[in-house]
Amino acid sequence: GLRLGVPRAWLWEGLEQGVAESCEAALALFARHGITLVDADPPGLMEHTVAASFPIALFETMQEMPAYLAARGLDMKRLIGGIGSPDVRWIFESQLGDGAVSQAAYDEAMHVHRPALRRLWAAYFNEHRLDAAVFPTTPLTARPLGCDEEVEIEGQHYPTFETYIRNTSHATIIGAPSLSLPVGLSGGLPVGLEIDALPGADRALLNIAATLERLIPPLGAAPGRPGTT
Repeated sequence: GLRLGVPRAWLWEGLEQGVAESCEAALALFARHGITLVDADPPGLMEHTVAASFPIALFETMQEMPAYLAARGLDMKRLIGGIGSPDVRWIFESQLGDGAVSQAAYDEAMHVHRPALRRLWAAYFNEHRLDAAVFPTTPLTARPLGCDEEVEIEGQHYPTFETYIRNTSHATIIGAPSLSLPVGLSGGLPVGLEIDALPGADRALLNIAATLERLIPPLGAAPGRPGTT
């Protein structure tokens, strides 16, 4: 009796081939077991997520982290200088000067885009009578050390940090429970299928995940073989 939303726009785009194949195979397996898959998209998901994600995270970090460090005799600039990933270090360095997220941008993210995102996510679930939404946890599998600034997916190049957090950002912004189930391997590396519910539906999400997990074959097993956990 489960109804799972499959938001194809954005969250299912630009995927590594092996990620796409593993996640599509999981959907086909769910459908064979009587789970209803609803191909539908919440309008405005990408726009509000992008508008809220970095402004909230960066503004709050730069408000709280310096005070936290100062209370312990530590320095923010020294901490940033020790960040090993060039792309992450650059993000923090950008917040030390005129490029820092402003109070106005933060307020807009918190009071315009975040509430809009919560409303559209709730409307999406209500309109389609969904129990959860499913999509690839990340568009690609893990990449080797050294791919800190840019990753390649099927011949296209993307910024590393933004690409890996793309599909998980909206849930963190609105406080929606989410988890990732391993559903296959791509090039020998695990692929995750994210399952998201509505804010407050944590226990329901765990029950849904337990149901789906029993249908998924163990990693490396023959396709279609029932899982054991």
